Parts: sequence; structure tokens; C-alpha cells
Amino acid sequence: MSDVERSSPTVIVTRRALPGRDDEIARWLDEIIRTAAQFPGHLGADIQPPSSAHPDEWVTVYRFDTQEHLDHWLGSPRRQALLQRGAELPDGTIREQRLATPLGAGR
Repeated sequence: MSDVERSSPTVIVTRRALPGRDDEIARWLDEIIRTAAQFPGHLGADIQPPSSAHPDEWVTVYRFDTQEHLDHWLGSPRRQALLQRGAELPDGTIREQRLATPLGAGR
């Protein structure tokens, strides 16, 4: 990971899949990150399937070059439509954590 990526505005989204829906949630999350890549300032995104570090949880990490670009993606109608379309796949609460950018970083 580059210095720019380490200091870039980041959001981590964690969700559990309903039992038996892992393949569907994987495809849905892949579509979401492919769409995010089309937005200005996108630096990268990763999907982390359930593992020993986070059992039963799918973790998606998005990195953008500025907070404004990240906010644009998070609030975009395209993202909202994708989230709505896959709303039946997650089990329970979806957690979203935004990581702050150090002052002067990513500008």
C-alpha cells in the first residue's frame, strides 16, 4: 500500500451474510466495488470474505483521495440503488466505520 493510500479517507463496511447466501453476497459486493471504481478519486477497494480474523463477516474497504470524493461515493444514488437491490442478503446490522485523514494528508 502506498503512502497516499495509507493516508487516504477510508470507510470500512462490515456485514454478515444470511446463511447460504455467501455466493450471492460475494457477487453483490464485487458489483459494488466495481461501481465505486468508476467514481472520481477512487484509489482502491477490497473485499475480505469471512476468515478467522472476522468469522461470518464480509468486510469491504474503500479508499478515496479526498473526503469529498468519499462522501460523494457514499451518498451517491448509484450506491444507494445497489444497497437497496441487495438489502435482503445481509443478516442484521451493517456497520460502517469511517477512518479520519490526518491533517494535510491526501491533499
